[in-house]
Amino acid sequence: MTENCLGGGIETGECMQDALIREVLEETGLCIIRDSIQEYGQVHRIQKGTKEDREQQNLGLQ
Repeated sequence: MTENCLGGGIETGECMQDALIREVLEETGLCIIRDSIQEYGQVHRIQKGTKEDREQQNLGLQ
């Protein structure tokens, strides 16, 4: 069994709430009511590689 979760990111010039609404709609077809959004905890992100590796990937050099 595979566990799946929503994925995506914040586009340039987009606020976090707009990104949340857009991603949920794209991934599930559900519409989020903006006034219902509440902060719930934190995400601790661990990413392998160095800062330089990530910068090169962002620039499309790898």
